[in-house]
Amino acid sequence: MAQTLSKSDWLKQGLRTLAAEGFGALKADRLAKSLKVSRGSFYWHFRDLKSFHTALLDEWSRRAASQIIAEIEQAASGAERLKALMRRSVTANRDTERAVRAWAIHNPEVAKRLEAVDKERSNYVEKLLLSAGVTPAQAHARAVFIKWAYLGNMFLGDGRSNSLTPRDMDAIVEHLQS
Repeated sequence: MAQTLSKSDWLKQGLRTLAAEGFGALKADRLAKSLKVSRGSFYWHFRDLKSFHTALLDEWSRRAASQIIAEIEQAASGAERLKALMRRSVTANRDTERAVRAWAIHNPEVAKRLEAVDKERSNYVEKLLLSAGVTPAQAHARAVFIKWAYLGNMFLGDGRSNSLTPRDMDAIVEHLQS
């Protein structure tokens, strides 16, 4: 009996493939082969490769911003939210995001989507800083700085050297919120 795949199955495989092999590997035949199904299954769910790419970016965007924000909002309260977000940002696997950022260099639509995710994240950090009593100008500047730190850590941090301890991270967040 043939395996029936959902749209979600294709998107999960697309995100895994993107993280492991880059955006050049996001082809219907290659994805179908990796899932051991025909390309017909792909085209049952997606009109064409462009619609798959759009759906994949929708899924990544949701996971990379809205979902994380919702999880932080539920898991932590008040001043602890920024600490939880910062801890998560330095411990999460960032292979998919690195791949999206590489893809954005070559594709203006991906770049636009990435910019929207970055803006949603920065706005959330700014909101957390404002709720901690930081002035609007300081909250904006600190949110930009946090974004720079996140991006620098993503591309330069290997998780083994120059790592901050959770205690170090909490101290930095305390300072940023004062």
